[in-house]
Amino acid sequence: MHIGKEQHASITIGNEEIECVEHFKYLESIKTDTADCSIDVNTRIGMAKKRMIDLNNIWKDKHIGKQLKIKLVKCLVWTVMTYGAEGWTLRKRDEKKINSAEMWFYRRLFRVSWKEKRTDEAILAELQVRRHLLESIRKRKLSFFSHICRSKCTLMKDIIQGKLEGKRGRGRPRAAYLDNIKTWTRRNSTEIYTMTERREEWRKLVKKAVRAANASRSDAG
Repeated sequence: MHIGKEQHASITIGNEEIECVEHFKYLESIKTDTADCSIDVNTRIGMAKKRMIDLNNIWKDKHIGKQLKIKLVKCLVWTVMTYGAEGWTLRKRDEKKINSAEMWFYRRLFRVSWKEKRTDEAILAELQVRRHLLESIRKRKLSFFSHICRSKCTLMKDIIQGKLEGKRGRGRPRAAYLDNIKTWTRRNSTEIYTMTERREEWRKLVKKAVRAANASRSDAG
């Protein structure tokens, strides 16, 4: 897989030429030649929905309480969807898909048909829950980022902080991994790297950024 616009010569091992692809799966996570995480996000959502359908007998069981079912969804379904989420670079459309997937889980869990034309807020109020999936992903990514910054692994730091050689192409640059961190914390790069060394201060900043994920949703309903 070629990264970037520059195309390199083909690779041959023995008499077999290695196929050039635009994306492939590595450690259950899909990597693309454009570093776009949308394919991986969509794939994880699809896998989580399949798990939800596979466990349909549990959701139909009337002897299992409502709150226990919600806990089971978070344990058995959310873990499938959020696998590898620490490495995602999320765009606005990805966040909307995550929010929509969360509501799909709740609707499927309690057999709420789209024909009933019930709003998301009404369903959340009835279940006595609030949206939490995107918050969970933000928290995991911020915690993972601070762990990398404090670690002694220079390779991981170089991957996050490093820049590609050469000139940037024309047009708006793609969102980078660090862009999410700066947007969520409302801090610049220098402030972020400094704050990760002060754990207590960083925890407070993470809590504030996580709460903002819930408060700033304009796509609710």
